[in-house]
Amino acid sequence: MRPLGRAVGVVLASSLLGFAGVAHADRTTHDRTRVDGFAEAFFGCPAFHPPAGTVCRETHVELFRENGVTDGGPVGPSTWSVLVEQYGLEFTSDDPDVDPIGPIDYAVGAIDDPAVTFDDQHLDFATLDAAVPMSDGSTSNLHMRWTPTSARQVYGNDGPFLAGNGLARHFNDGCVTANTNAHQKVRFGVAAGTLNGTPFRSYGDFPFAGWIQTAQFLTLNTVHGACS
Repeated sequence: MRPLGRAVGVVLASSLLGFAGVAHADRTTHDRTRVDGFAEAFFGCPAFHPPAGTVCRETHVELFRENGVTDGGPVGPSTWSVLVEQYGLEFTSDDPDVDPIGPIDYAVGAIDDPAVTFDDQHLDFATLDAAVPMSDGSTSNLHMRWTPTSARQVYGNDGPFLAGNGLARHFNDGCVTANTNAHQKVRFGVAAGTLNGTPFRSYGDFPFAGWIQTAQFLTLNTVHGACS
């Protein structure tokens, strides 16, 4: 089973640890992250679970423009960044519920300010042109375009980020109260282009293999003083 997109362009819920020294008073933290643009793609291996013995190399691309603030104040400007991961996978079972072995020969690279176009109003397209130096000494020359195949999905506070990261929108165990809101606008589709001159197309067997979004994530966490 392929992993859901990690969505580097989204914030994880704030840590609930580190407040043991607070006595007889609640302590609240408020985090806000604005994602002005995000696109993700997985490609390189067979589109569906291949037969046992298959060895292939997968590429994961995340394109994002985001910034955040803790405990109030305006969210500052942000610039585009791109992250590229490449790794081998070995499929050892014909059962699609058995994950492949990997990552093998992992390499990663990232740059800021790549050449990007992005439709932040309708999410009709995103494009990327970049030469990304990798940790293994190679360079990933990427020319790619995201094209949506679904309608735009708008989430008021319960976007797919929550389920994808195992988070509840509201949590209260008597000592900690946490609210995590995922305001997301999402379109699923395909990413296609060339990597070092070789054509590719993102997988078609799970929706997060090629998708784009804008989002705002709000987390409000309170540790109650009576529990310290």
